[in-house]
Amino acid sequence: MTLPRITVVVSTYNSPRYLELVLTGLVSQTVSDFKVIVADDGSTEETRFVIDSFFPRLNLLHCWQKDAGFRLAAVRNLALSNVSTELVAFLDGDCIPHRNYVADILHCFNALEKRRAYLQGHRVILDKAFSERLAADGSPALPSLGLLARNVFHFSNRFNAIRRPFFPRVHFRLKGVRGCNMAFRMEDLVAVNGFDESFEGWGHEDQDLVRRLFASGVGRCEVRGRMIVYHLYHPEHDRDAAEENLLRARSPRPARAAAGIVRGNPNVVCSKFTEATRKKDREISRRPR
Repeated sequence: MTLPRITVVVSTYNSPRYLELVLTGLVSQTVSDFKVIVADDGSTEETRFVIDSFFPRLNLLHCWQKDAGFRLAAVRNLALSNVSTELVAFLDGDCIPHRNYVADILHCFNALEKRRAYLQGHRVILDKAFSERLAADGSPALPSLGLLARNVFHFSNRFNAIRRPFFPRVHFRLKGVRGCNMAFRMEDLVAVNGFDESFEGWGHEDQDLVRRLFASGVGRCEVRGRMIVYHLYHPEHDRDAAEENLLRARSPRPARAAAGIVRGNPNVVCSKFTEATRKKDREISRRPR
């Protein structure tokens, strides 16, 4: 029996219906040999009930941290500390994956061969009415996503919805970095110590990560027409911290985060949190054996 090669990390915060749609999309993948970690930034019990219902259907882990504001970088690091696979993908809890999502990521990394790069995916934006319909109707509407998305938005949105061949090209441009749909080799994330947890509040922790990866020699590979996700409508997050976070992301910084997967000495590499302070206010629920 071969071990799973990839883990999909799904971030969420108090949006159980959307999370249910995303996890349903993962259940419907054309391949099944992958792991899922839900990185939960302090949701209530309603979200836990949804996650618990998927334990029989997915190789699933639930990582939860206490609600202390928007701490996406921290909860993604918590998830990373529990990743044991070669590859890891990040998916927001409002982005429904196409049924070939996981297979596409594996295909794209195979096509990259030994070139050092991460995969930058894109999204098909769904409007409010369609998103509400999906939330109300549930999984029976999922097969019609592609058809409906092609008909309701401008060209660039429809273009992102159309599957097409992948041609690997690596570059080092920052424009269009989107943390809602990215995939990495785990060794590259470990080398820069993951996300920088000094980023709190919405915005730019993903750009900071990519800047530090560029500094370490890891480029960016654009993926359109593969690893497709459908982005459900929601009101914008509070962006009070966005300007400060952007200035921090653009400032001269070491490639390795001081407060990342490993805290304290950033030169120490480990796969699990060991400090008692890192375990406080955090929980991990594993699939029952």
